[in-house]
Amino acid sequence: MFQPIDRFTPWEHKRRNLLLWFCKPAGRVPSTSVIADHLPPQQRITAVCISDTHNTKPHIPDGDVLFHTGDLTSFGTATELQDQLDWLASLPHRHKVLIAGNHDKVLDETYVEVRRDLGRREDINWHDLTYLRSSSVTLQFPELDRSLKVYGDPLTPIYGGWAFQHRRKDDTWKNTVPAGTDVLLAHGPPLGHIDNGKGSPWLLRELRRARPRLLICGHIHEARGLEVINHADWDDWARDRLNQFTTPGIVEVIATIAVLLFGWMYSAVVGKRAPQNTLLVNAASMGRIGQRKEADEASGVVVYL
Repeated sequence: MFQPIDRFTPWEHKRRNLLLWFCKPAGRVPSTSVIADHLPPQQRITAVCISDTHNTKPHIPDGDVLFHTGDLTSFGTATELQDQLDWLASLPHRHKVLIAGNHDKVLDETYVEVRRDLGRREDINWHDLTYLRSSSVTLQFPELDRSLKVYGDPLTPIYGGWAFQHRRKDDTWKNTVPAGTDVLLAHGPPLGHIDNGKGSPWLLRELRRARPRLLICGHIHEARGLEVINHADWDDWARDRLNQFTTPGIVEVIATIAVLLFGWMYSAVVGKRAPQNTLLVNAASMGRIGQRKEADEASGVVVYL
């Protein structure tokens, strides 16, 4: 049964607009970002982020690790998926880690039970690729004496009859991301950030709790881009509280004002807290409708960790 994407109610819009002027707008960042700016270039890990290729094979920049956050296919068949996996396996990156998306139906056991025509998951050749589904992997880079802890989960809020979806009221993200996670792979974005208003409030809460250095997603093609969340910034926190639509109305408004005023006074007296940043990357390769006009917009986003 088709169900529409989650939307704000009229009251939720009023509650957000009432205090939105308190908060500075979230800023976008350049298409290539350095998270490990405290390290010399030769010690940085080059991560290439890609998502929503939908059977296409765009040019992918070289790097140490390649992350793909789902929607490799268009119709979710085993044949489509195998073609994409063969392509990814041919790329030169040492580590290649991926999760599924809502289009990758053959990988969702509950979906395949209904659609036997999608093919057999058991026959898929994963080559040297690492597939995560609500699981973690630690990637080793011995020549740099470094490692990355990566967690991946494909679930997104329900919209239509696709795979890997959950009901709006089900918090599938709570306390799922392990402590010390460096990179979080999610198919969809968090609410209010690189999402055109269509992200998950539960992912946003878990992001605020776990605080990985990097979150990579896609799903919302038209929201492709990068953004930085500063977990120590009072304005960032208040903006996210206003974007939540799963909390009480007037109580939340009063609490947000109180905390924001306290934050301003704290910063004035003690000084600003040290930044605790997460870089958010929506790496959707495809545009809202079809392929992007510019080839470089379809290729991966490069991040230095």
